[in-house]
Amino acid sequence: MKAPSRSKKSSLVRKTPFQPSDLYKIRSAVTSSGEHRPLLTSAISGLPVLRVNQYMLVSRRDRCQVNTMKSELRALSILLSWADTQGIDLNAEVDRGIGLDQAQIVSLVDALKLDYQKKKSDGDEGGSKVVALQIAVVTAEVWASRIAVARDFIIWGLSNVLARCEPGSLRYEHVRERRADIATEINSRIPPTHGSGKRYGLTPKLKQRLFDVTRPGAIENPFQPAWQPRNALMIDLLEAIGVRRGELLKLRTTSFSPGPKPTINILRKPDDLDDPRANQPQVKTQERRLPLDVALAARLQIYITEERRLLPNAKKTPFLFLSRSGKPMSLKNFNKMFDQISKWHPEFIGLLSPHILRHTFNDDFSETLERSGCSQEKAKEQRNYVNGWTPNSSQGTRYNRRFVEKKSQETLLEHQRRLFCRDEN
Repeated sequence: MKAPSRSKKSSLVRKTPFQPSDLYKIRSAVTSSGEHRPLLTSAISGLPVLRVNQYMLVSRRDRCQVNTMKSELRALSILLSWADTQGIDLNAEVDRGIGLDQAQIVSLVDALKLDYQKKKSDGDEGGSKVVALQIAVVTAEVWASRIAVARDFIIWGLSNVLARCEPGSLRYEHVRERRADIATEINSRIPPTHGSGKRYGLTPKLKQRLFDVTRPGAIENPFQPAWQPRNALMIDLLEAIGVRRGELLKLRTTSFSPGPKPTINILRKPDDLDDPRANQPQVKTQERRLPLDVALAARLQIYITEERRLLPNAKKTPFLFLSRSGKPMSLKNFNKMFDQISKWHPEFIGLLSPHILRHTFNDDFSETLERSGCSQEKAKEQRNYVNGWTPNSSQGTRYNRRFVEKKSQETLLEHQRRLFCRDEN
């Protein structure tokens, strides 16, 4: 028997059970007030998915930023795709006060774990989409978040049914029990996320290394000479004043006030008619005015008056940091900056991101507060203001972890030295 031809590379392919993007799409609608409102639509008919969008509008719109809403819609698209492929009419089951049984919850939780991003395998001819033999899964944090979103949507539906029942009736008690049972069953399957939120700022060595490789004119600088001053300025601002990525990209030229006491103003404008970016950066924290060192302010002034104005269309947009086309820099391109640094300098892989620099800022700010002799209460007040948190916020414990660990270790060593010191007196 003639052996089969091996002219094409054969591969054993294992596909995911369904592809949510083939069934549902996330569209962005812009209201007359300029509000960006993400919607879940059917990929087949193009029509909005009524109940999901109603849930987002009623329960999530006032609590979530646009990007969070998009992330939740992606999770809900997996939920609906799973139900479709399982032959489950989810809306009908919820309206009956039943929801999902235990076996269905187990199946759903497994489906929520998979990574549904389509990827091309190496050597794939013709550009066809191929999924690797080992189906990729998402991180525990993403998995837990998806499960929580699906749970909240189902519980919201059952709560609406419960609200239409007469309190004390058999149906009321049945729906109430089902709601509690489903919440308990789903919660028991949310994976632990040990280490989630355990981010640390850069070590002093890596921080100095970042300064060295991003300095304009440095031999190791991974960026084109024309963009080195802008990129270095953005990175230095993140480390100097601790703003978030979205806050930096939302800055306007008018946010900067030069003079003998230069400042930069962080303002909230969630639905900005001047912002053409489909995925608008957002200011998630409180508005605040922050002082700038005169040297940093001088660099910012040079960028505005000498570098930014040379970009095409720069006069047509008020935003401070622009791409080479003269359009406001996107979140995607901003993230690529950090990817490029890590690509050129592997010591930063997995350790560098815009948010890591916010942690780095808080480490350094803690050292400054300690040297100033500031009391713990005043230090907390100052940190909350500078970071844009509410006065009583406890967020600082997340961003101050490296400093606290360092000081705790130093104190423990001092305790041991005192404990084992032989004092002849």
